[in-house]
Amino acid sequence: MSQITAMKNKILLLDNSTTIFSPWKKVINQYYDCTEAIGGFESLSKLKNNDFKLVIVNLSIDKMNGVEAIEKIRSKYESIPIIVLYAPKDILNLKQAMVYRIQHALKLPIDHRELIIEARKYADIESIRLTHNQDTPSSSVSSIKKEANFVDVEAKFYEALSAVAGNQINHAIQIYDNLLSLTNIKKEGWRRYIEESLFHLGQCYSRLQDFEKANKYYKEFICKVPHHNCVKESILYLGQNYQAMKDYNRASAYYKKVINMKPFDSFSTQASKLLKKIPVLK
Repeated sequence: MSQITAMKNKILLLDNSTTIFSPWKKVINQYYDCTEAIGGFESLSKLKNNDFKLVIVNLSIDKMNGVEAIEKIRSKYESIPIIVLYAPKDILNLKQAMVYRIQHALKLPIDHRELIIEARKYADIESIRLTHNQDTPSSSVSSIKKEANFVDVEAKFYEALSAVAGNQINHAIQIYDNLLSLTNIKKEGWRRYIEESLFHLGQCYSRLQDFEKANKYYKEFICKVPHHNCVKESILYLGQNYQAMKDYNRASAYYKKVINMKPFDSFSTQASKLLKKIPVLK
């Protein structure tokens, strides 16, 4: 009975139409009336003329700028739920997508059961909810402590990202903190996840408006990995935090630093716009 009800609800899928037969789409089509769109403009057109309950955006499509599409959707539809799908290569896009208040992030390849569970949270009229978190936040964190020598750092890192996307900020902070405390790392390639945990702790504390603590982690991240591709982004966020704290001198200094860093990109543009909004200092 619940499946019949669910099929009446519409979901908009932002994806490359050539992947219509991908396994996750086959699953979601069994439960919902799905419509595909490619890019932000097409999605806005379809959202305007249909009563969609949920938008699912695949960030792992090279021919489509998923973050730009999400930005366009949010500019017109502030409350529509958005779930994103991502691959490890999409980590930068995922971080940018979180700025636009996505509801959940699922790592590719998709666990189909989890996809349906998350879709039902937002798309079903009767709010069908299934128990899917067998590991509570506390048990997830304790597993890190108990099996520090064998913890899958990559899996925990992405678990924390998903927690942030689901607005479980304190849970994410616990995971990042415990990752930073690890001394035995099984794979050398996982060390970058430890380093990036500093950056994400900065983002988490910014979400909680604890700007001093957020800035501490951003500065530690910049100091530890000065050549990381998220350094420019971190400096921009430092400026935003100091602006929120009404420390306009420091905010201006960080914005100017971003503007002067090459190449001139979206972060540079954002810094320029924010700098113009700072009150004139006497």
